[in-house]
This record gives sequence, structure tokens and C-alpha cells, in this order.
Amino acid sequence: MNFDRDFTAWPIGLHKVAEDVYAYVQGNGPNGNAGFSNAGFVVGPEYVVVIDTLGTNSMLDGFIKAIRSVTDLPVGLVIITHHHVDHVLGTHRFMPARVICHRHCRAHIAAGRDTMVQRWRSMRPLLAPDLDDIPVVVPDITFEQRISIHLGERELVVFHPGLAHTDGDAAVYLPQDRLLFTGDLFF
Repeated sequence: MNFDRDFTAWPIGLHKVAEDVYAYVQGNGPNGNAGFSNAGFVVGPEYVVVIDTLGTNSMLDGFIKAIRSVTDLPVGLVIITHHHVDHVLGTHRFMPARVICHRHCRAHIAAGRDTMVQRWRSMRPLLAPDLDDIPVVVPDITFEQRISIHLGERELVVFHPGLAHTDGDAAVYLPQDRLLFTGDLFF
């Protein structure tokens, strides 16, 4: 085995992982990867499904630009993998899309919506200037164990793995493509 590899360095940017399925990978920030999550999207016949929405305005600008480099279809659905701000603060930019998450995730977002951005500012002062004008969106669809979304002929299975990174985690499995979006279940 080669243990000389730098596991903190990886290819950043937009990566096509299957036909009409993309991962958007960010690099580490100045203090490691805290606050620098990844996201993904699936292009359907009528709309796009976004998986996580990142945590600052400029991160989201890059993500939206990446989506628009692939398709002009509207975002119709946002799936949130858990309630941490680096996965949810960009949701407002995809409205009026429907937003789905586990019921515990929604409860955490609803309970913290008035203080999320300010807490994030104080925890990550380097990101603070990039957090202006971010309203927190509370998801409007929840599930308990799993839900299937049919995007044309493609199925997206959104499931709760149990208590893991948070009590409201979700992963998104694309069985036809044998792909799994894990949020922060796997770093």
C-alpha cells in the first residue's frame, strides 16, 4: 500500500459521475474542510434535483454556474442530507423548488432558523462576509424511513440510515446507476 498520498487533496469542481448525474466537489478551506461541503444534482426530463445546497453565497454561485453549464432546466426539487448550515444555507436560491429531508432534519432547521446564519458567522469568521442576505428555508416535505422519487425513468431512493452523523441524516441512492450521495455520512 502507498501511504504517501495526500488524502486532503482531491479533484475539485464539477464531475459527471453517470449520465445526467453530477457531483460538485469543493476543496478544503483555510481551516480544513469544515464549512466546505459537497453537493450534487441529477438532470431529469423536466427539472433538476439538487442534493444539498452548500453554505455561502459565493459557494452557491459556483454551484449554480456548474448546474447552468450542463442544463437550463429549472431546479424542481432539493434534497437536504442533514441540517448543518454548510448543506442548507443555499436552499433559498432554488426556490420555488420543493425541499425534502428527514423529519428530524426539518425540526432542527425550523428550530434554528432565526439563529443559524449568525451562529455560522461567529463560528467561521472567515466566511462571515459571504453570508449576507441568506434566509433559511424550512423544508416542506419530510419522510421517516425512505421515499422514492421518480425522475423520468430514473429512481432516486432517499433513505434515513438511522442515527449517524445527526439524527436526521439522509442518503440518496440511484439504483440504476449504483451511485450513493452520502452527505456527511462518509467524508
